Amino acid sequence: MTAEIAVLNKSAVALAADSAVSISDGNGSTKVYNGAEKLFALTKFHPVGIMIYGTGSLCQVPWELIVKEYRKKIKEDSFDTLEAYAEDFFQFLATEPKLIPMELREHFIRQHWNFVYTQLWELVESKVRGLIEDTGQDPTPIETFNIFDSEAAEITKILHENNFLNNFDADDVRTIQMQAKEFLVELINPSHQDSDFPPQSIEIAAEVLALATAKENPLGSNSGIVFAGYGNKEFFPSVLAFNLKGFWSEKLRVIPNSQKSAVAGSSGIQAYAQDEEALTFMHGISPRLKSDIVKQFQHLFQEILFKSNQLINDATIGDGEKEQLRETLVNTAQQQWDETIASIERQIRSQYTDQVVDMVEFLPKDELAYMAESLVNMTAFKRKVTNDTETVGGPIDVAIISKGDGFVWIKRKHYFDSALNTHYFDNFLKGKSNVR
Repeated sequence: MTAEIAVLNKSAVALAADSAVSISDGNGSTKVYNGAEKLFALTKFHPVGIMIYGTGSLCQVPWELIVKEYRKKIKEDSFDTLEAYAEDFFQFLATEPKLIPMELREHFIRQHWNFVYTQLWELVESKVRGLIEDTGQDPTPIETFNIFDSEAAEITKILHENNFLNNFDADDVRTIQMQAKEFLVELINPSHQDSDFPPQSIEIAAEVLALATAKENPLGSNSGIVFAGYGNKEFFPSVLAFNLKGFWSEKLRVIPNSQKSAVAGSSGIQAYAQDEEALTFMHGISPRLKSDIVKQFQHLFQEILFKSNQLINDATIGDGEKEQLRETLVNTAQQQWDETIASIERQIRSQYTDQVVDMVEFLPKDELAYMAESLVNMTAFKRKVTNDTETVGGPIDVAIISKGDGFVWIKRKHYFDSALNTHYFDNFLKGKSNVR
């Protein structure tokens, strides 16, 4: 895991990222290392930076290598907008066959399909266990596959409502579905030798895999990509966030994350990955605590409505009057609920969020950097003094990007002693190095 922060106003954007990376052995054991590279200058010549969070690689190719290879490719080229930088970067990923070979892409998508298929069966097995507890009997194979079809159909319904990933459409879904069907037949035959897997179940499962490939969803690995800075014709910094989920064939599976982006000219804080402490600082309340409070209020309202309905049923009045009382009660409860939630949101905005945003708007560059670093430190400190795993920590890289000064490092770790490697910096100044 990780903690990354972007703080921006009209004069600059500050970026900060920790160095912790979690490595799992697949058996529940996790090791945390504090040397990961997550913040980079996208180009050595123009005011654009990039941060990576989530998965540390793309189809098993490290992001550090990818970013530095792109920097070699772009050289001194530039674009009018930050969005154009992002588009060129994604085009580079999709069309660079040697950096991310097709066999790695195909291996990745098959892993994704296997993961989705396994998750589907876990849902089915959960339903089967519940059925056994209720009836005391194991379901027949036909009953099990009926549950399988029902769960798959429910997931399909949800996925149909989600947005397509960039450059994907219904035609892609049909093509992917045919490929996924071949994958499932190959996967299923050895693992279900004692029972015939119904063809219609394979069709339904293939549609789930196809939609989970072409549409936005939380299944599978995900890399968060954050671009920050300026295009040539932009005078205020902006932040663009994307979710990147590997490849299908030559198509990059990517979609914008508008909730984690910030338009040019705005002021504020954007937090990525482990963002609870930063959001608590901004809004004056922990997101988890706020969610728990809302759930308790909902439970309270439901209990009051249930008890009130019982009293109405016991009342010695006509059915018409009872129905009118129920309607009045429900409408009043809904109105009070809406007003209460709106009042809480107004209080959070006026007493906390707006005050932070107003302060950020006028911060000088060095204070922007200090705030970004402090918010990452806050997250790391919280993990250190609680029983949570210390998945945020290590040296914090901090950079400031401004229109006039470009990409400037405030704090930057090296895995080597700079005094012993003067050639490294000489090459960098000559434009020969691909250092971050």
